[in-house]
Amino acid sequence: MRYTYILLLPLLFLFGCSDSSDRPSDMPPLYPCTVSVIQGGSPLEGAVVTFHSDTEQKYRPVAYTGADGKAVMQTYGFPGVPTGKYKITVSKVVEDDIVYGTDENGVVLYIY
Repeated sequence: MRYTYILLLPLLFLFGCSDSSDRPSDMPPLYPCTVSVIQGGSPLEGAVVTFHSDTEQKYRPVAYTGADGKAVMQTYGFPGVPTGKYKITVSKVVEDDIVYGTDENGVVLYIY
């Protein structure tokens, strides 16, 4: 039993402690980027912010906004954004405006 632990210890270092920050070799350098999203004068929480490049890019920056309306952009799970020109989309699904009901036959109605 003692030898089992000795043999497993090196395996834990090989597999359990691998560096998860290994970026793909073709990923360009990333630079910190934080976006603030305001709607109607208030921060917009829970929105998805996506950067779309004019050029063909393999890695697309994306983030969710927090309660303060800020999104810390990440590219492929790594903090930052490659240099370039981007079009930005902000989207949020709002289910509060959905009215549920049924018609005279009991069919569920969704009114948006």
